[in-house]
Amino acid sequence: MTRLYSALFAYKPKTYAGTVVAYEATKKPLLRLPQVGRVWRSLAPRSTVVKLKGTHLSVLKPGDVDPLARDLEARIAAIWEQIPVAQMEREELVLAAEDAALTRKSA
Repeated sequence: MTRLYSALFAYKPKTYAGTVVAYEATKKPLLRLPQVGRVWRSLAPRSTVVKLKGTHLSVLKPGDVDPLARDLEARIAAIWEQIPVAQMEREELVLAAEDAALTRKSA
């Protein structure tokens, strides 16, 4: 345990040049520090931080996860439009995604 603790504090991550999307809960019962966004921006300067209402755990609960799901869905759709895929295959995947969304809502 001592070695693990020492290793964790000795680790110095390198800067990441790629893009990152980080989701940050706005309610922080622990110290109330905006650590997620600040840390990701320091590690990956091209980071996008999306703030979500709730705590770290509540943003993943049914009903409260919807803003996160909509943001991810929009980002995936934007990337998907840039990928050259046969139109038929794209339409089939869109229909499958819509069916999955309807199933989630009815559950």
